[in-house]
Amino acid sequence: TGVVGFEQVDTDVNVDNTNDKTRLTLGLNYRPVEAVVLKTDLHLNYNKAVPGIEAPTKGFRFSLAFLF
Repeated sequence: TGVVGFEQVDTDVNVDNTNDKTRLTLGLNYRPVEAVVLKTDLHLNYNKAVPGIEAPTKGFRFSLAFLF
């Protein structure tokens, strides 16, 4: 199963500050059996308040869930 998520935080719309963040999450979930899910996510984090940095910072997560 494909997963897409989008989050945006702007603590003060009148000022660009380090708390202004945007995250795009792309992921895949795989269920080898009904009770188990293997999950992978790629997080792309953008912070418009940091000048000169156009590329997002990246994070990767792998998780395993059982009987949830």
